[in-house]
Amino acid sequence: MLLEGEPGIGKTTLVAETLDMAGRLGFEVLQAAADELDQRRPFGALADCLGITPDTVDPLRREVARLLFGDVPWTAPVDFMSQGTGNDSLIVEGMLGLVDLLGSRGPLVIAIEDLQWADASTCIVLHRLCRNIVGHPTLLVLTCRKSPRSAELEQLIQSLARREIACLSLGPLPPDGVADLVASLLNATAGVSLLRQIATAGGNPLFVTELIAALEQEGWIMKEDDHAEVRRANLPPSLSGAILRHLSLLPKDTVDLLRLASVLGSAFTIRDLSLFVRKSPPAMTAALREAIEAEVLVEKEEGLAFRHELFRDALYSELEPPLRAALHREAAGTLRHGGAPAVRVAEHLMRGASRGDREAAEWLRNAGHAVAPRAPETATGLFQKAIEITDVADPLREELLADQAMALAWAGRFAETEEICRDALRRYQEPGCETTFRMCLVQALLPGGHTAAALAQVEEAVASTSLTRAERARFQAWGSTCRLLLCDLEGA
Repeated sequence: MLLEGEPGIGKTTLVAETLDMAGRLGFEVLQAAADELDQRRPFGALADCLGITPDTVDPLRREVARLLFGDVPWTAPVDFMSQGTGNDSLIVEGMLGLVDLLGSRGPLVIAIEDLQWADASTCIVLHRLCRNIVGHPTLLVLTCRKSPRSAELEQLIQSLARREIACLSLGPLPPDGVADLVASLLNATAGVSLLRQIATAGGNPLFVTELIAALEQEGWIMKEDDHAEVRRANLPPSLSGAILRHLSLLPKDTVDLLRLASVLGSAFTIRDLSLFVRKSPPAMTAALREAIEAEVLVEKEEGLAFRHELFRDALYSELEPPLRAALHREAAGTLRHGGAPAVRVAEHLMRGASRGDREAAEWLRNAGHAVAPRAPETATGLFQKAIEITDVADPLREELLADQAMALAWAGRFAETEEICRDALRRYQEPGCETTFRMCLVQALLPGGHTAAALAQVEEAVASTSLTRAERARFQAWGSTCRLLLCDLEGA
């Protein structure tokens, strides 16, 4: 089942009720949510949901964890290409097998929320999973916003629609539903003027709740017996305004800390926040406790999270874009020195690095190398950003283009691979990169049936005096494959 709708419309509440009911009925419940600042972590939301961690000891999960978190180095470019399509297909099969095993033990619910932030790899597994669980006692519950949506998520949703899988588009509450909600919040029946004011919430339950809270904070609601009415006819103009009004009762230091925390994402650890704001955990204790008591933050297993993503959005949107970018760049450096995973650091660099930032480009490249064997599509985005911020005259740019060509070939985007390689071979003559470009070009031409053109690239490469013996042997092997496909058996 797919639940879709705008933020605050009730997707999470409906899922929570569903999982609570499933738990009482004896289902095993697995749950996770994707995060905006975690979009480039391969298989991130699904790994969280299935409990696959680097230090897992469960024998059912250990093999998938080894594939997902094990050391798969970005070695010499040609060796890298020769190993096939990396670990991503093995991880997909491993996760599907794990779900199958878990489902064989009894009824199972898998819930993943906020798919608009999910990485491409997670969408691929979910697409396969929707086919595999038919006939099994497994319920898959997914939620997402109407936008933004990646191309992979759009494909997944279209696939769900074709398979006639239940899709619920949650719309606004009807007027009587809004009246009931207001009555439950105020413990009184809402008057005509109050309901007219609340109609500006558009039937969004979270917006209604926050507007009522804002009105109560300002003393604009008067109650008589079991009847509630509004004293004056002006309301915060937007949900963001209502939430910020909700936050206005907190001390300024607490709001300032929350605003910085919003840069780290919807969820964060105390340690990361401490490093970022350069305050010790004891120095932040009072402010964080106030935010928890005000129900702006909630406690999670590994740290803290904003009660709703819209709280984080309201604080984050207050930051001017240049300041926001600078803070993301600062967060990247802080997290890097704190030992955070390369992909997590890269997520902030994608938002904060500017042209000429060579250190950022190198870090994005390292992150691309780390994820490419598991998620080549993700790697292409990291390499592309690194290319964009690298000066044209910088020798690093040629190396990044070679990396991008390899990642695109791994991802099966052969037309783009060919375009990059041909353009690079016209521009650059660095022997190491030239070898990579030619090898990528050979492997991009063959799937399209351009065998003669691929063989011409092989012969040009073999004629080079800069190849190592191993590189020459590999090109000759590809040459044999080309000749075989051209029916030149003696030549092969």
